[in-house]
Amino acid sequence: MYEHLGGTLASLRKSWQLSQAEVADQLTQMGIPVTNRAISHWEQERTQPSSTQFLGLCAIYRVKDVLSTFGEYKLPLRSVELNREGREKVEEFARILVASGMFPAQDNVVPFVRRSMPVYDLPASAGTGVFLDSSDYEMVQVGPEVPVNANFGVRVSGDSMEPSYHDQQIVWVQQQPALEDGEVGIFLLNGHAYIKQWRPSVKGASLISFNKAYSPIAIQEEDELRAFGKVLS
Repeated sequence: MYEHLGGTLASLRKSWQLSQAEVADQLTQMGIPVTNRAISHWEQERTQPSSTQFLGLCAIYRVKDVLSTFGEYKLPLRSVELNREGREKVEEFARILVASGMFPAQDNVVPFVRRSMPVYDLPASAGTGVFLDSSDYEMVQVGPEVPVNANFGVRVSGDSMEPSYHDQQIVWVQQQPALEDGEVGIFLLNGHAYIKQWRPSVKGASLISFNKAYSPIAIQEEDELRAFGKVLS
């Protein structure tokens, strides 16, 4: 087992600003169903994750080098299994094997557990706007290049957000109903979907394009506006 496994798992989760429930949901989406209570028990070292669950956690926390992150794995030897002399002989034998060079350690990099994510073909327009069709999507396998907080992808149409976002680029979105000033999100305005920067002010909010060839879209009182989420990458 790894020493201080629970504390390391808790620190990794907090570094990604994830709740225990969010981690449990991410694992479940990867086909590893767990509850947030299980996450709590692992972090308190009341129980330990299985090998599959551990690999899933490494994927969520983007752990690539298990040895440097968690330290050396120590085989648990309980006193009821071996006495002190027996444990000493096991350690001695292990040192002999290491010195022989016959069993070199393999790469400690844990392969990222890939997950399926929905990618919408036409939900966002980086130009004049296209209709959002929530049923028009494809499931794609993604790896560590996709932020762990992302809930879905969007294939951009148009050039209004260049140079940051390009036509046909897939952007990854965290689903949330509101955005902070300056954040880029996916919006539905009067039946049209856009990827824009959110700019509220005392005079009213606007959807901003990065491409200066496109004018800001001022939000009027009679407009119907909905935010689908924040663009992460």
